[in-house]
Amino acid sequence: MAGIWTEMSFSVILTFDSPGMNPEIMNKLDDRIHALGLKRSARDEKKSEIMLSNNTFSGELEGESATNLRDDIFSKTEAIFLSFGLKGKIFVSVGGNWSWGIRNV
Repeated sequence: MAGIWTEMSFSVILTFDSPGMNPEIMNKLDDRIHALGLKRSARDEKKSEIMLSNNTFSGELEGESATNLRDDIFSKTEAIFLSFGLKGKIFVSVGGNWSWGIRNV
């Protein structure tokens, strides 16, 4: 039916680089990003929890579209960075039906 938005579930990956961030700020940043529904781990196809790199977060979030959800996560993450006076590079990827992997070498 036209005009009705349907929420969909998307896989979200957020990673960032902010050189010189001190551990105290990183802990506070973690809490704020966790409040967005993202965490430092992901679940594989066997539902095992896999820890991600220190500056990488993932989650399953609801949104109208991948683009809208990406833009929303960008805006919220930028606001968090600015609240701590941080500068850096932020990468957000949003999609569905993904296949991903992680390997320790």
